Amino acid sequence: MGPALQNLMVKPRPQGVTLQPFVHQVGGHSCILRFNERTVCKPHISQEHQFYKSLLPELQKFTPEYRGVVLVNLSEDDRGEATLVAYNLGASRISAESLCCPNQVARLYQQRSQELAVSDGQEKENLHPSSLRLKEHVGQRQDEKFDSLKQPFVLRLPLCDPTGSGRYEAYPNPWSKKCHQRAIELMKGNSKPGNQYKFLLLEDITAGYNYPCILDLKMGTRQYGDNASEEKKRSQTQKCQQSTSATLGIRVCGMQVFQLQAERMVFMNKYYGRNLSPASLREAIFQFFHGGRNLYCAVIRCVLQRLSELKAVIRRLESYRFFSSSLLIIYDGNAPAASCLQHCEGETSGGSSEPGQPPLTVDVRMIDFAHMTCRGFVENGVTYEGCDAGFLFGLENLIEILNSTLGSEAEAGLRAATL
Repeated sequence: MGPALQNLMVKPRPQGVTLQPFVHQVGGHSCILRFNERTVCKPHISQEHQFYKSLLPELQKFTPEYRGVVLVNLSEDDRGEATLVAYNLGASRISAESLCCPNQVARLYQQRSQELAVSDGQEKENLHPSSLRLKEHVGQRQDEKFDSLKQPFVLRLPLCDPTGSGRYEAYPNPWSKKCHQRAIELMKGNSKPGNQYKFLLLEDITAGYNYPCILDLKMGTRQYGDNASEEKKRSQTQKCQQSTSATLGIRVCGMQVFQLQAERMVFMNKYYGRNLSPASLREAIFQFFHGGRNLYCAVIRCVLQRLSELKAVIRRLESYRFFSSSLLIIYDGNAPAASCLQHCEGETSGGSSEPGQPPLTVDVRMIDFAHMTCRGFVENGVTYEGCDAGFLFGLENLIEILNSTLGSEAEAGLRAATL
């Protein structure tokens, strides 16, 4: 590791860093936590850690920057209030006896998910996509509880500008709040005093965005790893077959949009995304790039440029399989058109911002590599030939959808001009 990279690696303070909820988590079931203004952490999984440590140079601009490993423990005060605190991996207060299995937190999530799988399946048996009705919550308060996030819903909340300065107050994403609560409950129920859990430190790719609009897309036609149980394989195969994963190679896992023109926020959870048809998925993607009054065509063009670059990289990756990985599309809802156009005309958008430089306003990143594999991986059970056709299938369909969206908007503008 070179001196420049060593300087970028995060060094937790000896007394520990209190972790905060990451309010922009839109998908996934493992909790993402905020370490500092530019860094997040997530439960350690050996395969994902190995991927980041051996990351190919051509993938660096399409993935969050790896910043190290910390140990996290659960701390409770006299009132029973629980907090999660991160410590340096080499801190003297940590003993080998207190260190849990590296993948322990992830396994807690997996165990809990398996317990809920039966009830989830029973709920879905009575829910046919064609008869699904949008469960929409309008104008609800930030502190209202969403006890049933397993139900499909789109949440629309009005943005508030109390000072009249044009600076809107944002509501925290209800999904991120639920994930944080769940993480504490799981660790409370399975932790002994002093237990430590490994977490990965990664770049916060939303850092610097005023109003981060985020679309989380599950990529590919297969969503389980080589070591999955038969039950897991059946479950994930069924989810793919009953969703756009099978037909398009993409599935909406979460969405957060700041539609400043309409002074509202829009959230979509993964259960709603799972029930989208190919046509309604196109509509959801259209809404993601819509400011409330206008479609952000310049943003879409920037995203298309990044997707084309990523597609070329994936084609060259012999033996790589990104099973169950996601693609994050991010732009700033705070006036994206002008700033995005500027980046499109100059350097390509995305990648880590240099210190002292303004953050990029449009980005496309791959995340979640717990089930990825390639030739030479320590935990590799199968060696694949060629590139990841399932991931490419999703990329190609996403590119087609975005090009079609731009084409439809151009046609609409042409018709309006001739009226």
